[in-house]
Amino acid sequence: MEKKVRGEIHTYEVAADYLAGVTANAGKHDLRLAPKGLEALKKANLDLAFYDCLPAIGTLNIWPKLTVAYVDQSSGKEVAQHVSDDHHAAKSGRYYVDVPEGYDLADGQPNFVDYPITANEPKAIVKVNQLD
Repeated sequence: MEKKVRGEIHTYEVAADYLAGVTANAGKHDLRLAPKGLEALKKANLDLAFYDCLPAIGTLNIWPKLTVAYVDQSSGKEVAQHVSDDHHAAKSGRYYVDVPEGYDLADGQPNFVDYPITANEPKAIVKVNQLD
């Protein structure tokens, strides 16, 4: 709030402690200015009049890391595991899987898993069959 972003009109960097609604939990969060943030905004804009309201300023999406376990359908043993990362984030509630080498999807197993985007570390199981 205190630091104006160069080249932009009325655009400020926002520190996490200037916001209300910030959390580390996965999901979509509505963000509002915290009282500290509103005070910083007032100080940075002494020529403007502000009401003492704490306006909504946007939303924050925190995407979970999804763990996919590939389980051999006939033996029930896990043959591989994949955890999504920042470059391959699971961001939609549906994650398309990459089957491990030497395996194919089991009959009836879709090539995706659906998972709750509000769970912090969701896990999914994909059944596979070893190729002959």
